[in-house]
Amino acid sequence: MCSATTPSEKPGTDASPAPLSAERIVGEAIALMQEQGLDAVSLRRLAGRLGVQAMSIYWHIPNKEELLRRMSQRLYALAMADMPQCATWQDWARAYGRALWTMYHSARDAARLTFSLGYVEEDFRNFREYLAQRLQPLGLSAAEAVQLHSAIQALVIGWAGFDNTYGEVMGKLTPIEPAVMDSLEALIVGSECLRRA
Repeated sequence: MCSATTPSEKPGTDASPAPLSAERIVGEAIALMQEQGLDAVSLRRLAGRLGVQAMSIYWHIPNKEELLRRMSQRLYALAMADMPQCATWQDWARAYGRALWTMYHSARDAARLTFSLGYVEEDFRNFREYLAQRLQPLGLSAAEAVQLHSAIQALVIGWAGFDNTYGEVMGKLTPIEPAVMDSLEALIVGSECLRRA
């Protein structure tokens, strides 16, 4: 499960709360999403949970869109924090898929959060550079890196949505996580075949 707060931010662990900051606001927003879902996240509700006036939040985060963007970035960073160094793009794809699955499966509404954001062209350009830095040394072009990432992201988000909606019933018929990993492996093998063709 993604940890949304640091020990000093957990209720009841410190007589005086940490000073209000963007980090603290984002952590509390993720905790609220985990407890009550994405629809419950509002600046006014966060202000109440943080014990501050709603206007105080605007000094640190200008609007809800920016809050959602930072929440998504934090969840992604938490997922990527445990990514191992990989010797091949195939190993990277497996590790990346597992990291995304863990995040989307354990963080309530994380997939909805991802799709709620209005990404712009600059966001995609920056992410292309990020992927190229990691995957070009492993033998993929920037375009191949983006395609691989997008395929993994789509596969994992799709499974996460399926799990969130039908997981309890589906899990009685077949374990979902092994099916996700089998699907990921099929994607990797298919990518290998396409690259050799």
